[in-house]
Amino acid sequence: MPAPDRSRALDHIVVVLFENRSLDNVLGHLYGPGDGKTFDGVIGKDLSNPIPAWAEHGADRQDYHTNTQLYGVLDDHNRFKLGEAVTAPWNVPPPGVVPTMDGFVADYIATFTGEMGRQPTGHGDYHPAFGRSFSAEVDLKMDSPSSMLGGEAFLERVFNTYRSATSETGANVWNTALLIGWDEPGGTYDHVPPGPVPPPYPAAPAGEFGFTFDRSGYRVPAIIVSPWVEPGSVYNEEYRHPSLIATLRKTWGLGEAFTGRDASARLAVDDWAAEALDGLADKTVRLQVDLLRPLRGLRAQDVRRARSSGRRLQVTRAVSSQGGLMAAGIKIHLGHIHRGKVVTVVIKDSQFRIRHDGTRLAAHP
Repeated sequence: MPAPDRSRALDHIVVVLFENRSLDNVLGHLYGPGDGKTFDGVIGKDLSNPIPAWAEHGADRQDYHTNTQLYGVLDDHNRFKLGEAVTAPWNVPPPGVVPTMDGFVADYIATFTGEMGRQPTGHGDYHPAFGRSFSAEVDLKMDSPSSMLGGEAFLERVFNTYRSATSETGANVWNTALLIGWDEPGGTYDHVPPGPVPPPYPAAPAGEFGFTFDRSGYRVPAIIVSPWVEPGSVYNEEYRHPSLIATLRKTWGLGEAFTGRDASARLAVDDWAAEALDGLADKTVRLQVDLLRPLRGLRAQDVRRARSSGRRLQVTRAVSSQGGLMAAGIKIHLGHIHRGKVVTVVIKDSQFRIRHDGTRLAAHP
């Protein structure tokens, strides 16, 4: 098998889209101030949402209705109302008001009460985004309450299938990216106010309730999985759902933008593609050691070119179930006997040293 070429990293894309989670809700505790990352999560911040005085119980989750969630505006006559029962002024805030992000609890209680005829004691959902369109024979509600464990188990099956795709031909991990995302926050809390966004059709008239589609939604999680992405990478630039469309248009040559949204969206490869090569002095070098080959297949002159700066790199990696690992964009096969071990990899120029508990497992030369 030829060495994988990272220029083919997006030949295929697998998208897993879940329902109803904000970035704070899923990833808010991923990194804190002491982790050395630039990450706008919830650790170290004094964040809260007030429970309204008319609530009969506490609340452990929030849901729906963006005006109330973002601005804390809930008209008295719209409390507990749903759909067409909601009337003007539709919880609209005054012009020019900055989102306060403090109406999530109030909106959840009001909406749940309107749906169930009682105030909530708790519920959740976390599942693949599908409904009746998934099956003509089975009526699956779009947002039926479901355990987070079901969503996590589904994702585990997809991820394990993806990382086991090491065939020499066709789709495999080296030419396929796995994108994990969420369709919308669904009312789960996020502390970052959304900013303005170009409307999809600037010349179009205002839509329902006078909305001009010039405001972004609040944050949802997005995770990119690829052997070309360095572990622990965080991308802080603003991406939107149309970023995937914009990326595929460019990568696959699909033509012009569909709307103003994907025309202005940041490409999904702008950050991780560059970061995957960070530390390689010659960025034209595409150096990998095939997971299916032994370490002796590494050519010393190629390593010297890639690490010509002479900078010493030391990283800790867990050996995969296939007996391999990745360091500095280089794939190294150690063998199944070492799978599961946590090893230290030291790289400098053409020198590789891999150790586990003080024992040298491999070296080159």
